[in-house]
Amino acid sequence: MINNLIQSKNNIDAIIFGIYLPNSSKLYVIKYYLDIFVSHFSDCDIYIGINPSNAQNQLMELIDNYKNNLSINYQLVEKICVVNSDVSTIQKGLELLYNSGNQYRLLWFGHSKTVSREKMDLDWTKIYCKRFWIRRDIITERLIASNKGSYGLDMTIATCGNERYQSLKYRSEPDYVSKYFDFKYNSLPFFYVYTFFIIKGHIVENFLNQCNPKFFLKIFVVSLVQADILWNLNLLK
Repeated sequence: MINNLIQSKNNIDAIIFGIYLPNSSKLYVIKYYLDIFVSHFSDCDIYIGINPSNAQNQLMELIDNYKNNLSINYQLVEKICVVNSDVSTIQKGLELLYNSGNQYRLLWFGHSKTVSREKMDLDWTKIYCKRFWIRRDIITERLIASNKGSYGLDMTIATCGNERYQSLKYRSEPDYVSKYFDFKYNSLPFFYVYTFFIIKGHIVENFLNQCNPKFFLKIFVVSLVQADILWNLNLLK
């Protein structure tokens, strides 16, 4: 593992992307995401974590076809870390970033939403892309100019395992990652609904620089989308 991050030579922003493709029936959705990256993020490094599946060889072949137009680094998630969601794939993407030793201004997090749900067609994917990926320029401009650490699609209040929402005064998110990083504060009970969000690079850099390397070797039952709230509140200076 690399302990000290170094300056990226070329690309100022990067994407951490997770793919869980149970079968090849929705491979075309992955192609759509990759096409969006070509048109709006061709100047970015892309780190992709992939959950193993029967479609993994076709998926990797598709990704390889884009390597002439995109800077892509991908890897399969180890079996010990695989869960039936995007959690383990984003965890792997973070590990690839960690091992790269690169620094970035902004990190865009996302996953192959809709591919594991047969009833959600490409129109759903296009909606998410139109609201997030395609709006890169305006989102970047406003986030960089702000004192906020992150931005994401549609934030909501977490129930914290309770059936009813509680007053914010009495609520806090379960702490799943403190054993890997010494957080200074408790997190707020909010998370981004769709796992599409951006975090300023120095916040993630601080986490990766100081976290216990075992962070990349464990199964996490909580979506890492909640971890970005932790990073935002506890590491932003």
